[in-house]
Amino acid sequence: MQNLKTFGCLCFSYIPQVKRDKLDKKAEPVIFVGYSLVSKAYKIYLPQDNKVIVSRNIQFFESESWNWEKNKLEFQEENVDVDDQSVTKIRLLSDIYQSCNVAIIEPAGYEEAVADRHWMTAMKEELIMIEKNQTWMLVNKLAHKKAIGVKWVYRTKFNADGSINKHKARLVVKGYAQMFGVDFSETFAPVARLDTIRMLLALAA
Repeated sequence: MQNLKTFGCLCFSYIPQVKRDKLDKKAEPVIFVGYSLVSKAYKIYLPQDNKVIVSRNIQFFESESWNWEKNKLEFQEENVDVDDQSVTKIRLLSDIYQSCNVAIIEPAGYEEAVADRHWMTAMKEELIMIEKNQTWMLVNKLAHKKAIGVKWVYRTKFNADGSINKHKARLVVKGYAQMFGVDFSETFAPVARLDTIRMLLALAA
C-alpha cells in the first residue's frame, strides 16, 4: 500500500550527475501518471518536454497536483469553512516556489559579523548568558600550556512563514585541539534543567 500514489500528484525526478553540471539542479518537477509494467519504477510526465518516461528515483508530494484542464501545476490548500460554505483557495505552485526562494548569507567569521548590528547584538547576548551561567572560570595560563582557541558560530533562525525569527550567535571552544587526560578528563551529557522538570511535573499533576 505504501507504493500507491495519487495519480497526477507532483513529484521530483533525480537527475544523474553525469547529466548535469556542478551548479545545475539535482531534480526536476514531474507528474506521476502510473507504474511501469516491466520494472519496479514509476511512469512520470515531463510538462516541459511533453513526454512520459520511467524512473525509480522519485520524491512524491501528493498534496500538490497537476491541473490537466489549465495545463499547469497548482497547489490546493485545505478547505476552510466560511459561513457554512466550503471555500477552497488555489495558488500557483510557481508562486509558492518564489515565496520559498529565500537566501540568507550568514557571516563566515567575526570580521564579517561585527559589520552588522544584528550579529553584534546576538554576540553581546551570548557573552551575557555565558557570564550569567558561569560557563567559564577565568584563571591564569600556565607557562608551559597552550591556550585552546574559540570561535563564533552564526545561525539565522526562521519562523514557519519564512520570516527571520532571530540571529543566533554561539561562542564555542575548538574541541578538536583538546587532548584527553591533558585538557580534560571527563565528559558530560546535556541534562534537563530542574525548573523544566518541575514545570512538567506540575502540568502532569
